[in-house]
Amino acid sequence: DFNADGEMFTYDADMEWDLNTPWYRPTRVNHVISGAEFGWRNGSAKWPDYYSDSFGAVTDIGPGSPTGVAFGTGAKFPAKYQKAFFIADWSYGKLYAVHLKPNGSTYTADFEEFIAGQPLPLTDLTVGNDGALYFAVGGRRVQSGLYRVTYTGDESTASVKHSPNKALASRHSLENFHLTKNPNAVNIAWEHLDNKDRAMRFAARTAIEKQPLDIWADRAIRESNPVSKTAALLSLARLGEKKHQEGATRSLLELNYRELDLQTRFDLLRAHALIFIRLAPPTNKQKATVIAQVNQHFPADNRAENIELSNLLAFLNAPNVVARAIEIMDTAPTQEEQIAMAKTIRNLKDGWTPKLRERFFKWFTRAANYKGGASFGQFMEEIKKDALKNVSKERKKALAPILNAKPAKSGPVFAAKPREFVKNWTMADLKPLLASGLEGGRNFKNGRDSFGQTTCFACHRFGQEGGAIGPDLSSAAGKFSPHDFLEQIIEPNKEISDQYGSMTFTMKDGSIIVGRIANLKGDNYRIITNLFAPGEMTIIDSKKVKSVEPSKISMMPPGLLNTLSDEDILDLTAYVLSAGDPKHHMFAK
Repeated sequence: DFNADGEMFTYDADMEWDLNTPWYRPTRVNHVISGAEFGWRNGSAKWPDYYSDSFGAVTDIGPGSPTGVAFGTGAKFPAKYQKAFFIADWSYGKLYAVHLKPNGSTYTADFEEFIAGQPLPLTDLTVGNDGALYFAVGGRRVQSGLYRVTYTGDESTASVKHSPNKALASRHSLENFHLTKNPNAVNIAWEHLDNKDRAMRFAARTAIEKQPLDIWADRAIRESNPVSKTAALLSLARLGEKKHQEGATRSLLELNYRELDLQTRFDLLRAHALIFIRLAPPTNKQKATVIAQVNQHFPADNRAENIELSNLLAFLNAPNVVARAIEIMDTAPTQEEQIAMAKTIRNLKDGWTPKLRERFFKWFTRAANYKGGASFGQFMEEIKKDALKNVSKERKKALAPILNAKPAKSGPVFAAKPREFVKNWTMADLKPLLASGLEGGRNFKNGRDSFGQTTCFACHRFGQEGGAIGPDLSSAAGKFSPHDFLEQIIEPNKEISDQYGSMTFTMKDGSIIVGRIANLKGDNYRIITNLFAPGEMTIIDSKKVKSVEPSKISMMPPGLLNTLSDEDILDLTAYVLSAGDPKHHMFAK
C-alpha cells in the first residue's frame, strides 16, 4: 500500500523452511523505492540486509505468513492508527500496526500487535467509507468471515493533517535519473554516494549505474573517499568489464581495513568478492595482496564480519582459515554462526590436518541436536556431504567412529564444552547484584557467549541472528529495566506476552496439548509444542478438541541461568540491554 507521502510499502514473507539457519530472514516491512533490490535468492544465496546493493528492511516482524496490508488513512481512529501500516499475518493470526517514522528519505518503524486470535487466519483488510477497518479471515478450507473494527474511547478521531516528509524530494530528484541518460547525472549523484541516508546512497548509486559506463568507470577507480569508493566500485563490479578488474582491485587495496567503520568494511569485502566473481578471477599476486589486507582481522568481534571475512578468505585460500573457522564452530554462541563457518570451509581442500578433520566432523554430532525449519536437516546433510568429497578413502576409514557416531538426544548445546550447573538462581539472589548497576566494566564477549550458552539464541532473535519463535529481543533495551529483564527469565510464568503465549487444547478424550498455532488446514491445527524445534509440528483435529484456552504456563523453560555465575548474568544483561553494542558505556573500562 501507499502512505500519505505516496511511498510504497510491502509486508515481505520469510521462508520458514530456513528457520535457524544463517540465511533465514523473518517476515519484514520493506520500503519500495525506485530500483530497489531486496536480496531474494534461493536458499543460502539470499543476501543479508547489510549488503549495500540490497536496500534491506524498515523493520523485521518475525515468523509468519503475510497476506493483506492497508494504511489506516481515512479510519476514524486515534491519530497514530490513522498513520499506521496495518499488516496481516495468516498463520499466527495477528494484525500488526506498524508505526513508521521518517528517517531521512526513508523510514524506521515500531510495531505493535493490534488484533490477535488463535486461530485468526487473516487474509485481507481495508478501511471502509464509514471509517471502520474491515478484515477477512479464511483460506485453506477453514471457516471464512468478515470483521469490522471501530474505535470507542476519549481520543480524537478527527482526520490527521499530513506533514510531508521534505527529505523525499531530494531522493526523487536522483531517481529521475533512473529512467534517462543525463550528462549531469553522474556529477550530481556522486555527491550522495557517502550520504548518511541509506536511501539517498542507494538512489545515487542506481542513478550512476543508469549512465554510460565510460563516463564513470575511471572515476570510480580514482575515488579516494572510502565510502564513495566502495559504493562506486560495487557498481563497477556489477556493470564493468574484464579490463576494469585490475584497476578496481588496486583501488580497494588502497584502503586501510582497520580504519574503516563496520559498514564500509562490509562494502569493501562485498566489492572484492563481486569484482572477482563478475569481472575476472584474481591473479596469484592479487590473492596475496588482498589476503594481506584483511587476513589479520579474522576472526573479528562481529558475527556478520566473521562471515564475510571467512567467505572471502576461503575463496582466496588464505592460510589457517580452516583452523580459525573451526575454532568459531567450537565456541560461537549461536548455531547460525557455527553453520556459516561449516558452510564456508566445506569445499576447501587445503589447510586441513587430521585433528582439524576430527574437530570438523565431531561438530556434526553436536549439531544434530540443533533445530530449524523443514529443510534444516537437509542443509546440514548437504554441508557434510560436500566436505566428505574432499576426504580420502583412508581418512574416511580413520574418521569412521566420528562419522558414524550416534548423537545423544538433548536440547541444543552450542559449545563443544558446555557449562556446568552453578546455582538455581532466584530474584532474591539477583537483586543485590543489580544494586551495584551495570555501568562500565562489563564484558561484551562473555555477555554474548552467555546468551548463547543459556540457549536464548535458540528461540529469540537478537541483532539478525537467533530463533524467531520467542519475542525478538533486539529492542529489549527500550522495554525492560535490568530487574524486569531478569525477572522475565527467572519467573517466565509471571507475565506471559499475548504475542508469544501458547494455548491449552483440552481434547474430548481428556488429554491436553499445549502449544502455539502455527498453521491451519481444513479441520487441522498445526501446533508448535517445543520452541527448540519450531519445524516439528503436532497436528490436532479440531473436531476432537473440547476447549481452547490461553495457557498459564510459559513455553520458555525455567532454570535458563543456572549454568551462569553472577558475573555471567550481569554481562548477559548488559549485552541485551545495550542492544548488542560493544561500544555501549556498560562495556567501557
